[in-house]
Amino acid sequence: MTARESEPRPDRCCCGGLYAEHGGAGSLYCPTGQRPLCEECISEGVRICPTHKVPLRSADWHYVNRSPYHGGIVGGPRAGGGPMAQPKCSRCGRMVSPDDSIELHGGDIVHDDCQRPRGLSRDERGLLYRYCWYHGVAKCVACDASFRQEELGADVFRRLSYVCPRCRADLTESLRGHLYSCHLVLPVLRHRVQDARDAARRLIKQSIEATDSADVLMREAEAAIAALRTTIRETSQTRSAG
Repeated sequence: MTARESEPRPDRCCCGGLYAEHGGAGSLYCPTGQRPLCEECISEGVRICPTHKVPLRSADWHYVNRSPYHGGIVGGPRAGGGPMAQPKCSRCGRMVSPDDSIELHGGDIVHDDCQRPRGLSRDERGLLYRYCWYHGVAKCVACDASFRQEELGADVFRRLSYVCPRCRADLTESLRGHLYSCHLVLPVLRHRVQDARDAARRLIKQSIEATDSADVLMREAEAAIAALRTTIRETSQTRSAG
């Protein structure tokens, strides 16, 4: 055990809140408070500790992931720069594949929907609902037919949310492809949502291949998802104001 591992780990963020009550210990570290921030403080999004008003830095993965107040370990660079372990969802315990839709919570990788790991992400679903509800979004090649979202069926046994109402084929990727190309979706949103998915896929692929760049890719994926959700909020406010 290293000296760092033997240090007592704080159970509270700089704000005084228990990690266990504020989303867990996050991936950003306050050098003044000498501890990771909780997810609620990090969610303010300015990379400044709201308590000490100092710039944050990336937390030591080994430190954060071993904390009993962090939501679970999915891998991450070990002390000394070793490679990531093959990632597992900290909710369901199953392996995460590059085609799964994921969420990032501090150092944790979790399925967006553990029951439907390869389904659309919540951001993809939200954009399809906002921009594409009134027109066809999925094409079934076997049936040579297109369908709106409300016409699609679900298959609880195969854990699918978007199936052809005629032949029961999985049309999830057809919906995703429509979202990425639909001219009614603002171009900046199309680019952001695709960038977020691509960054997540790179992260999972590099984690499985046990490369040393996975920590960098984790930060890239976090940034891509944050940029997408910021853009979604901004465009929602613009539409409301209009």
